[in-house]
Amino acid sequence: MLPSTGKPDPEVAARFVRRLIALSLEEEQERERNTRK
Repeated sequence: MLPSTGKPDPEVAARFVRRLIALSLEEEQERERNTRK
């Protein structure tokens, strides 16, 4: 969520990016596990 100032909160943005990276990493590992079978 953006504050009313219109500027994104760096803390929130960093957390959002970290969550995206974690999700993509999990998907990557899932794909590797599926192809290894």
